[in-house]
Amino acid sequence: MVGTANNGRMRHAFSVVNSEEVGLNSAPPSNAGIRERCENMMDYIKRLRLCIKWFQELEGGYLFEQEKLQNALDFTESKCVEMDLILKNKEEELNLIIVELRKSLASLQEKLSKEKSEKLAALNSLAKEKEGQTYLLTKG
Repeated sequence: MVGTANNGRMRHAFSVVNSEEVGLNSAPPSNAGIRERCENMMDYIKRLRLCIKWFQELEGGYLFEQEKLQNALDFTESKCVEMDLILKNKEEELNLIIVELRKSLASLQEKLSKEKSEKLAALNSLAKEKEGQTYLLTKG
């Protein structure tokens, strides 16, 4: 430590800040060395800016793709809800049709049973009538 500043903060030696050993025999850096370091730093900054720009464009593409996928998902979900509602309505409609068909089947079975009993009664009556006619023909 070199000493304290007027505001009470401790100051580091210049050699510690630059991570270089400054001794009695070391010469101050030349303008060419400083210029080379500045050019290297400028080149480094340009490459960093290009990297940042590339990552921002990549992120923008990802955000656009994410938004596109979210919109597709929302559309698909709304279609699923709509289809679910349509299916429920169709199911109710088909259940009503089934109930009506069962009622109709029961009614038709009842009519068929009634027709069969009337047919059987008519056949029995016809058989009795023929029997009566044959009896009259044989006696007469």
